[in-house]
Amino acid sequence: MQQFRRQLTLFLPERERQQVDAVRQWLDPHQYQIIAAHVTLCRESEIADWKAIYAVLPSVKIDIAMAFGKPIRLEDGCVMLPVNGSTENYDALRQAILGRSCNYHKPHITLLHPRHAQGRNYDLEMLSSMLTLTTIHFTEMSVIEQVDSGTWKTVEVFSHQ
Repeated sequence: MQQFRRQLTLFLPERERQQVDAVRQWLDPHQYQIIAAHVTLCRESEIADWKAIYAVLPSVKIDIAMAFGKPIRLEDGCVMLPVNGSTENYDALRQAILGRSCNYHKPHITLLHPRHAQGRNYDLEMLSSMLTLTTIHFTEMSVIEQVDSGTWKTVEVFSHQ
């Protein structure tokens, strides 16, 4: 039986995506192949009723900016770019979509997924020198889906109007 996943994501704008994906392609080529650089907005486990979500999405204003810090390594081996500063607009966007009951979720950009981190050797300072990100401005969100462990496909894009 196939495993089907659907999420909401904020793909990085092209200029920033090229820079981050160059690092991701080198550091985690498998994850790079299945999805472009992004910030997950709502995971599949947070969305119980897609019909209700689709009713809300056209009216949601997508106009947020986030500043990202230097790469960090987590205990599970994940390497990510954390948000450096306020996540108020991101949190408000999640709340507008999921409702008042949504859990807090810290936004980040994954450079090395934990399932691919075993045995990887890398220098965080070198990675930091490869990235000159400052503030990234997002004006669209995508509904994406994945079957089994295949490539994530964009189903629909909602833009700031």
